[in-house]
Amino acid sequence: MKRATQAAETPQVGRAVPRLESWLKVTGRAEYVHNLRLPGMLYGKIFRSTVAHGRIKRIDTAAAQALAGVYRVITSKEITQVIAEPYYGPAFHDQPILAIDKVRYVGEPVAVVLASDPHVAEEAVHLITAEYDELPAVYGEVEAMTSKAIVHDVLICLSAMSLTNREMSLPILAALLTIIGYSVNDTIVAYDRVRENRAKGSRRKGESFATQINNAINQTLSRTVLTALTVFFTTAVLYLFGGKVLEDMAFVLTVGVVTGTFSTIYIAGSLIVDWQSWRERWLAKKKKAVAKA
Repeated sequence: MKRATQAAETPQVGRAVPRLESWLKVTGRAEYVHNLRLPGMLYGKIFRSTVAHGRIKRIDTAAAQALAGVYRVITSKEITQVIAEPYYGPAFHDQPILAIDKVRYVGEPVAVVLASDPHVAEEAVHLITAEYDELPAVYGEVEAMTSKAIVHDVLICLSAMSLTNREMSLPILAALLTIIGYSVNDTIVAYDRVRENRAKGSRRKGESFATQINNAINQTLSRTVLTALTVFFTTAVLYLFGGKVLEDMAFVLTVGVVTGTFSTIYIAGSLIVDWQSWRERWLAKKKKAVAKA
């Protein structure tokens, strides 16, 4: 009686249920987005960066634009005319739709070709040329450890390890490398906002460099705090409930997240302001020396 009642409540259990789209798929009639055709539809192909880190000097799209069948070639210049903040991301909107002034990895989208045919769009992409001022790039975790930007965070973590009598191990090394990446990424976000504000001319007349840095940090503060809290709670849970194997690694990560967030908000900006101030004084002395000569 009980089984009969269960069968009546769940009539799908114990028998094959045909998928609604199965017949269309096995006969080749199913419609996929890739094969979709709509009136006036255009195809897009992406022109990507060939350097790991560099400042974009020039993008020549004239030859691509002149190709028959090409509707338009779009760069970040066209996008910023339509979208004030052309950024996206899975959790935080910190990635440009197309590279703005600078590329940060090989393969970063720089331009998009829109054409009436995918083959024409592909051909047009090969006609685009870009010139870069290549900048120093970091290609590995070990090389990243030499960066001066994250010395503070790593030293704090090592000090915390020493105070709590923890030994160096592979999990702790992995945690230190993770902190390096976390700190560098957070600092770059703030510095990039300064560059974008200056490029867009959003700074007020007579505004000091220190004020510009402060505004950029305030604009990215919510992103920094949300990221820090998310990572902090995750690493804290690992430390409390992850067992002996993960305890040391989680401890270093927890300390690193706190120090990394602190350095992003309070140290990274101060360093660049002090450097700018020193540079201005040095240039003033140099001009004075030239004038005396």
